[in-house]
Amino acid sequence: MGCLFCGEITNGLKLLILICAGLVNQFVDCRSSLWETQFCVFIFFFLKICCVLIYITLFDLIYCISTWLFYGASW
Repeated sequence: MGCLFCGEITNGLKLLILICAGLVNQFVDCRSSLWETQFCVFIFFFLKICCVLIYITLFDLIYCISTWLFYGASW
């Protein structure tokens, strides 16, 4: 498990950050133009979900690295 699993979490985190960055860009465009308000609300909703997923993934990564360092040192 160890490092490989932590690498998968890191890759997932990178993907989430890219998706969130795209959503932020769309939201800024949405707010600065005359797009439909419902579409802005839709983007904002997914942006909040994305931020929560990043938060959870960061804690998973910290847990994974700390577990790997603690148990990996004893192997």
